[in-house]
Amino acid sequence: MQLQGHWYARDSAKQHSAILHFDENDYTLIVEDEIRHKAPLSSLKLDDRLGNITRKIILEDGSLFTSDAHDEIDRFFHQHKKANRFLHILESKLRYVLLSFVLLIISVYVFIDFGIPYFSKKIAFALPNETNTILTEQSMKILDKLLFKPSKIPLDKQVHIAQHFRKTLLPLLPDKDQYHYHLNFRLLKDGNLSLPNAMALPSGEIVLTDKFVELCENDTEIDAILLHEVGHVIHRDSLQMLVEGTFISVSVMIALGDTSGMADMGAGLGSMLVNLQYSREHETSADNFAFQTMLENNIDPIAFATIMDKMQVYMKENMEQNSTSESAVEEYMSTHPLTQQRIETAKNYSECFRNSSMVSKCFDTSKNP
Repeated sequence: MQLQGHWYARDSAKQHSAILHFDENDYTLIVEDEIRHKAPLSSLKLDDRLGNITRKIILEDGSLFTSDAHDEIDRFFHQHKKANRFLHILESKLRYVLLSFVLLIISVYVFIDFGIPYFSKKIAFALPNETNTILTEQSMKILDKLLFKPSKIPLDKQVHIAQHFRKTLLPLLPDKDQYHYHLNFRLLKDGNLSLPNAMALPSGEIVLTDKFVELCENDTEIDAILLHEVGHVIHRDSLQMLVEGTFISVSVMIALGDTSGMADMGAGLGSMLVNLQYSREHETSADNFAFQTMLENNIDPIAFATIMDKMQVYMKENMEQNSTSESAVEEYMSTHPLTQQRIETAKNYSECFRNSSMVSKCFDTSKNP
């Protein structure tokens, strides 16, 4: 058998008409009617077949023979055909192409839906605490510039809430030395509508809005929400969301051991918190942390249900009375999904509080939400 093609001397781009002749165990290269080279067949190196792209055969002396006789090459180099035609089969068979495309789509979906959240959580907990501080400082600057206004809550009330948090709640928190817990009071408005809210930043800074404080009738209602926000801090939820949104760049920084770029990402976290929408898993996990901590320290979780209900009623009433604030209300409600369900869960934990025999059942529920 022989193949018609072209030959290129090693390290040369000059093309010569050539024939590659095959015997049982050897090959002979004939270039422009002259025998140029002879060697064992086993010394040949054949590239993969892909469509109708010209095939390349590397000879023993490092020179190159090319040919478009694909079928003849495949028939002769049957060992290569078995080992190397996979790409060609995929490319030439439509059903395999479609199957590959479907598998690619599924792989991308699985990675985005499961892979990125999984690795984002790992990265969030791998980042040093100094990163939390840098991100929080930058985020607060952005939030104060774009979103918040100075609080109008009387200073003595701010001091009372902060002291109560430090004396009553802070001693109850796990790993409290890893975070710099501090309460911030801000006015949050959309037009003339004052919005009740609370949010936590990665280092432990917690923001309470004026309307939220006004709606709370006692310290226990404030405590319930504060414990929920602490849950977000301990679980690093906001940091996980930031990493998910900037997954590739953060991964590179972690791999290189360079977190200097985190300062710039603080602006991204600040912007994200403006329209923050925790996942159901994040909210449930933070709720369970709050409820479990309350049960462990003889605090009735009904306080959580009470204040959540007040905020929900306040927002709905204002949506009905002030159409100009409808977009703000809808945005607020979207950042607190399944509010009624969370209220019912808090009431169930309150039943556990009032009935000591049910406490163990509630703890089991908190571990398996």
